[in-house]
Amino acid sequence: MEKTRARPRLRSRGLSLEIRSKANALPLKSMLYAISHALLKVRKAKKSNATLYTHRLNTQLRELDKMVNNLKLSADLDPDIHSRSIQSSLRLYVDLFYALSRDERKAYIQQFSGKSGKIKPERNLLLIPAIMAEFDQPKDDVSKTLYYSLYRMPFKIFYDSSKDALHLALLEQNMAIKSVPYDTIEDFSQSMAGLSARMKAIETGTINPHDDEDMKASFVEKAIDFSAATEINVVDIISERVGTESARLARMHRLMRRARY
Repeated sequence: MEKTRARPRLRSRGLSLEIRSKANALPLKSMLYAISHALLKVRKAKKSNATLYTHRLNTQLRELDKMVNNLKLSADLDPDIHSRSIQSSLRLYVDLFYALSRDERKAYIQQFSGKSGKIKPERNLLLIPAIMAEFDQPKDDVSKTLYYSLYRMPFKIFYDSSKDALHLALLEQNMAIKSVPYDTIEDFSQSMAGLSARMKAIETGTINPHDDEDMKASFVEKAIDFSAATEINVVDIISERVGTESARLARMHRLMRRARY
């Protein structure tokens, strides 16, 4: 009788922590990029008190970079600290655009003229605060909305990465290509439904960092079980999605170095 091939890599707790660490680094990296970009573009602002915020943002930049480096090593990060770092960074970042004069904001927005349609959704973080300031939207509301969007990013990556894998498993089951355990599919499907519900709750401001981290850990473990049972390696798909291409990471670091002064 042929022995079932073991998959120790998929069963590794280290892999689960690695995936979650990479996912949790994504909103921090988004803030690193956005702050670096803003510091480069508005450092010459003269008509406003924006310099009060640029110095604080430089400090925030260093703190975020340290946290990202710790997550690269798959180090445990207190969920409350992670959440507060995203929130405080966004408040300072949004405050910067509200501190600019209208002429300075218009000059910043003008840089994106004809390009906004090409900006990826996650890159809209570069533009939204300036536009909302131009429309005199309450800056606290803008900060909260962006915070909820970044906070839910790891959940969205997990969900989007798993959706195609689940569809493939169901297709194979329906076409009798292979025998995919129904219980495994059902369990994973329910776990994805839980992620979807949690994302909707986050959008309304329901934030529970420790419970949310537990949910991420549980989902990754279920993804590992699903991968082993179906041979549809959703874990590798998730790992690929949360990983950052080296060229893009190098660009971000160059931008950060230029932004510091």
